[in-house]
Amino acid sequence: MLGEFFRVLKNGNSLLRVSVPDIEVAVKAYVEKDELFFDHSEVSPITPNAPLGGKLASWFYSTRLDQKTGEESQMRGHVHCFDYEYMAYRLGRVGFQHIWRSSPQASVFSDLRSDAFDRHLMESLFIEAMPHGEAGP
Repeated sequence: MLGEFFRVLKNGNSLLRVSVPDIEVAVKAYVEKDELFFDHSEVSPITPNAPLGGKLASWFYSTRLDQKTGEESQMRGHVHCFDYEYMAYRLGRVGFQHIWRSSPQASVFSDLRSDAFDRHLMESLFIEAMPHGEAGP
């Protein structure tokens, strides 16, 4: 998929903004025994009283509870988590040369600075990339 983004964006003034689950913040919360991170995450635990390891596993696999029934939802979320170095590596492998960490609602393109594009602020990693020949921040 990243290769296809690169192919389409490599000509002209183009930018790829990626928002993915940030494995670094989840692992940090787990190591620091920060249950509040998982309790306030938008990815619900399998059961509200699961031990911390269950909450972490649920976060990794985006297991969600149906808001009406409380049962495990058929909706599945992300299948992969990233830290900055890993996502930058993957972007670089497909050809992106200008890659940088961004912040929520802080894109170099003003049209992308809204909550319509950046959600899950507490648990997401935001990265922007431009193909070769273009300059980022």
